[in-house]
Amino acid sequence: MITLMNNLYPPIMPNIIPAFIRNKTCKVYFSLSEYNSIKDIANVQVTLTNIKTNLTVFNTTKYPTGIKLTTLHYDNHVEGEYCYYINIFPNDLKNGAFQLNEYYKIQLRFTGVGAEPISIS
Repeated sequence: MITLMNNLYPPIMPNIIPAFIRNKTCKVYFSLSEYNSIKDIANVQVTLTNIKTNLTVFNTTKYPTGIKLTTLHYDNHVEGEYCYYINIFPNDLKNGAFQLNEYYKIQLRFTGVGAEPISIS
């Protein structure tokens, strides 16, 4: 019997994400730990909450647990360490857009390739 050891380290994110158009797709950039490879990661688990209320801003019909499973992307046009990203689409959000004058907390976790497959559609 072969035991697969897979230690995933969290993504490294900048403290602040640059401004974006609130009703368009938001790309959230980050880097990988030097101890992980993109080959170790099956998908990304995302939570997004309002700082004031600590409640999810994801559409709970689409994401009943408040967790979005999504694909990890690589942007080869980005120079520097923050070249990996995930997308948050307007239809992922309760109101179809980020609200004006609000702050959000985003948390990302990786799912290892050794985990049971889950549909992310």
